[in-house]
Amino acid sequence: ILGNKIVPDEDIKQYLQTQEGGYFSFLTKSGKFTDEALAMDRQIIQEYYGTLGFINATVADPVVTLSKDKRYIYITIPVEEGPQY
Repeated sequence: ILGNKIVPDEDIKQYLQTQEGGYFSFLTKSGKFTDEALAMDRQIIQEYYGTLGFINATVADPVVTLSKDKRYIYITIPVEEGPQY
């Protein structure tokens, strides 16, 4: 999450469908990437900010990059919080 100043990453990430992989990803299915889940995550972030009073918050298109060794996917989601009401 890039650009969030008031709402911590952890508060946002707990609601997202796309999760970071870990040691037990093969059991929990975390770390699995799908375009559909990423699109849903963008909407989830937008709605979450709305519930916190950031009615003008904007969530831009995620930027997805692949590591040079093609083992890792990095996802950056730009957020502009705007004023809180």
